[in-house]
Amino acid sequence: MSHWNYRVFKHTDSKHKMGDSSNVIEDITYAIHEVYYEEDNTMFGHTAKPIQITGESVEDLRTEIKRIEEALDKPILTSRDCYE
Repeated sequence: MSHWNYRVFKHTDSKHKMGDSSNVIEDITYAIHEVYYEEDNTMFGHTAKPIQITGESVEDLRTEIKRIEEALDKPILTSRDCYE
């Protein structure tokens, strides 16, 4: 049975300084995404956009925050990790 969890992703956006193609600036941000796994725990995909925390009750929000906290204890991923 396939499953999913939240994971932290490192996003790198490389930009050239205006007028200088040899000088690259990297903007690095971190975000929480859903990651999808095969039955054998092989990652096969993730959400394109980071998650938004929503719920139908405060208890739903607590559950989501707990799942996010669990993601913070796992290795940080990049999109490449899901498709290697």
